[in-house]
Amino acid sequence: MHALAGPGVLLGLQYKVKGDDKYTKNFPQGALIVAEMSSSENLFSPEYRKGCIEMFKKYRHQNLEIPPIGFIAQSMLMTNPDSIQMTPDVSLTSKGDGLGQNYVSVEDAILKRGADVIIVGRGITSCTNESAMIEIAKEYQRLGRNT
Repeated sequence: MHALAGPGVLLGLQYKVKGDDKYTKNFPQGALIVAEMSSSENLFSPEYRKGCIEMFKKYRHQNLEIPPIGFIAQSMLMTNPDSIQMTPDVSLTSKGDGLGQNYVSVEDAILKRGADVIIVGRGITSCTNESAMIEIAKEYQRLGRNT
């Protein structure tokens, strides 16, 4: 969820439509707050990041059905073991594209940026066929586990 609109977005998740539980019925659920992006010249500011952290802290333990559980971020925002950090735009080969997208290596995402989970995207989906896609996904998984 983006926190730009304020806590109403998070609180609105609590009113999810009943009957949508086909895939999540017996699993705990949580919201990830998008606190940083990797694209050049994005409008995410230090004040926005601070607001994301404050929202997380305020609502984390309020007994919500869908509480905030962490962040999508390019850097470690908290050292709290009670939060998850997912770092997007991880690539084995690319450092960026012509549209301002910036990529980091698996090692950089985990060791330098504190990622608990890496998000790959085009590094997998740009493969030319399904077997190549499976093999590269396994390579990301192997590197993520061994880093």
